[in-house]
Amino acid sequence: MNLKSLSVWLIYFASLTILSPSLSHAAHLVGFVSDRSAPELLVVAHQFLDNYPEHRITLRRTHQLAELTDSELKQLLGDADVFLMVGIFGEEVVRLESFLQKNELGKACHVIALNGDRRLTRLARVEGKRILEDLSVEELQEIHTNADSSTDAVTLLKQKLKEFPEQAHWIEARAYWQSKGTDNVAEMFAYLLKHRATGLTPRPLRPQAAIRYFQKGNAISAADLDLKAGESVIAILDLNSG
Repeated sequence: MNLKSLSVWLIYFASLTILSPSLSHAAHLVGFVSDRSAPELLVVAHQFLDNYPEHRITLRRTHQLAELTDSELKQLLGDADVFLMVGIFGEEVVRLESFLQKNELGKACHVIALNGDRRLTRLARVEGKRILEDLSVEELQEIHTNADSSTDAVTLLKQKLKEFPEQAHWIEARAYWQSKGTDNVAEMFAYLLKHRATGLTPRPLRPQAAIRYFQKGNAISAADLDLKAGESVIAILDLNSG
């Protein structure tokens, strides 16, 4: 693997710090993510940095938070342009909430929490402003609405952006994550980093079908599965969520 700007500490991987030359348009994303979300985010982080080696992504699993003192956590986030939290619940919520309320990360650092405890969600910050803290409980629930059979993801995203323009940064980031798939997660990284760096233009959201089929490593339609009557078939079912 080519050396890239990636720092990833995960339970199944040794600590890895790879730095690229300092570039004026480089940006750094630090994330704490759930065990369930970590594998996909790790894979996409490597792919993203293959295309954008000037940037850095640092990911840690939530249980590793207990290994850090507040001083070490502050140091980890010291040069972060984006602090991302995904799928965090439980005692880690109390620790992070207290830390973020007591420690200023600098107005340059954007804070985004997705698919976790809503105490962290409310701490979302862009350009020094807490963009979700003034929402009512009902409004916060509304911006968490997911696409269903009656409303596709793109239409729902447009509706939310129209109704909650001041919360657009969080809404768009969450839409990429909720839509899943490596392409959308990569665009989420690009979207979050583009506000702190130049040269990043995330592509539009590309919703995935509720049920998708893969054969021999390629995504195909149900009609193209090429299943023959009388032949045995082994199917692997995967729940794509996190």
